[in-house]
Amino acid sequence: MQRNKISFSDVALAGTMLLLAALLFIGGWSLPASRFEPMGPSGMPLTVATALAVLSVILLISAIFRHEPDEAAEPSDEVGIDPMHRLRVGLRIAVFFAYLIALATHLLSFMVATVAFLVIYGLIEGDFSRRALLTLVTLAFAIGVGVTLILEKLLAVTLPGA
Repeated sequence: MQRNKISFSDVALAGTMLLLAALLFIGGWSLPASRFEPMGPSGMPLTVATALAVLSVILLISAIFRHEPDEAAEPSDEVGIDPMHRLRVGLRIAVFFAYLIALATHLLSFMVATVAFLVIYGLIEGDFSRRALLTLVTLAFAIGVGVTLILEKLLAVTLPGA
């Protein structure tokens, strides 16, 4: 009879995320009620905490009941990670931090920084066909403008550089 192999990293991640969800719940419930909004300021933290808790429980259940045999898999001929993959990961991290710095220093407005971030992040993958570039730019523009409009007009959030 084969035993299922439980992934310690998945269980640890699920446990950490459940702890974070619990902290978000505590923080959300401790926020004062608002006279102007029915959900008040606690609505978003409680929503995020609920989603995080549900996804963490799903990850925990899938880690426990995963159907992988306990025996080690056949060793592969590949050793290490492709150097281009490492470069792309490093570039993604650098672009992400540049985006955060641009927002934190008010160097660019939220919409411009978001569109630029999404385009540059998408270009790192290297698919330079006309269709892929058109799709990338269109989606980046739609997401940047859409998120900006939702946050500023609908939720009355003041964004960096606005």
